[in-house]
Amino acid sequence: QVELDRGKEFERRAISSLTGVGAVEWDRRDWDEGVRRTQALVHAGHPWVAGAVLMGDGLRGIVDLLRRVDGEGGPDGARYIPVEIKNHKKVEPADVVQVTGYAVLMESSFGYRPERGGVLLNTGRVKGVEIDEGLVDRFQELAARMRQVAGGETETEPVWCSACRNCPWLKACTERWHATDHLSLLPNGGKTTVTKLYSAGIRTVKALAASGFDQLRGRVPMSEKALKALWLHARARADGRPIMMKPAEYPDD
Repeated sequence: QVELDRGKEFERRAISSLTGVGAVEWDRRDWDEGVRRTQALVHAGHPWVAGAVLMGDGLRGIVDLLRRVDGEGGPDGARYIPVEIKNHKKVEPADVVQVTGYAVLMESSFGYRPERGGVLLNTGRVKGVEIDEGLVDRFQELAARMRQVAGGETETEPVWCSACRNCPWLKACTERWHATDHLSLLPNGGKTTVTKLYSAGIRTVKALAASGFDQLRGRVPMSEKALKALWLHARARADGRPIMMKPAEYPDD
């Protein structure tokens, strides 16, 4: 929650530092009205539109900023591009997917799909994102999988990742991890670790704890040090007691 609050505060400060911002004000329930108010601010020609509401093809979203760019071939010689605000120093893959998704939605709302977007980083710079057909295809594939999940055609499995700290569903995932004795209960139990253990036929904390370490070394593609720490954590959790990893050394005096 602390990191999420920091991100929201950074976003607020970033928007307040801009000039010519038109903010979309709506009740956050009537999405059609949100789109209409967004379109009105765009048609008014604001340099920036904050909290722009977009919808199309069964998807909807709120982009942090739309930036007016002159000479982009729009009706009045200008178009808007989507810009996301991120409290980190470099553009991450998830940022690119998000910006691409907003560009796709803009085609439904404004009749054109921007060929570029941007990410406003905590360095104060807006880093450009080129939105080519390959990125659009990847986003469409992701959207198709999301629809399958929403429709119950595909079941997902929660696995720990760095985004979990800011995710409102963390409590639900944690409950499921406890119910299934999931490997994400362990330190560093992220996708890479879970995938490696799955490849060795180990799918629960108890299964890892019950395995012999010498046997694990030949089956799990992981460094011996990392595997040993993971195995000891699994044993400690399964036994409900602490296990000494190595003796502590204290000064003689």
